[in-house]
Amino acid sequence: MKNCRVCEVPLSKDNCGYYRLRNYIYLCNICNREQKRKWAFDKYKKNSSVAAKRVLDWTKENSLKNPVKHKCSQMYSSSRKRAKILNISHDINSTYLISIAPQVCPILNIKLDYLSKEKSKNSPSLDRINPDVGYIVGNVHIISYLANLMKSNATTQELISFGKWCLSLKL
Repeated sequence: MKNCRVCEVPLSKDNCGYYRLRNYIYLCNICNREQKRKWAFDKYKKNSSVAAKRVLDWTKENSLKNPVKHKCSQMYSSSRKRAKILNISHDINSTYLISIAPQVCPILNIKLDYLSKEKSKNSPSLDRINPDVGYIVGNVHIISYLANLMKSNATTQELISFGKWCLSLKL
């Protein structure tokens, strides 16, 4: 029976791939994974700028291929972080966000710009309908950044009185 060179554990089909037993590689799965991780980290340290450029190129390419999917995945990861900080429930995923992503803001009827990198008034924004419930299916929708700002900073009564004032001006 062969033993792992690093941790001296007896190698078997359970803790070592069969091809490794046949090809005289004396490492268990755990030690082999650690060795590969170390090699990858050393390679990254030598060429960190190349790796960073590769990640940026990949992100740019994917954001141009499918901007809605890219923006929804960004909104998903940001919402997970906010939910963790605010200690609220989070059970949505990026495919759900893609399925509910509109092309036009349902509140202001302006076209949403999924390609923009900076926040603008027509950037898509994830909004909780009831902020106390959290990021759950049915409680979130995607609206424009401007509509989300207006909604988040005012109470319902303030929005109604603002709307009545705008109607009285007859612009």
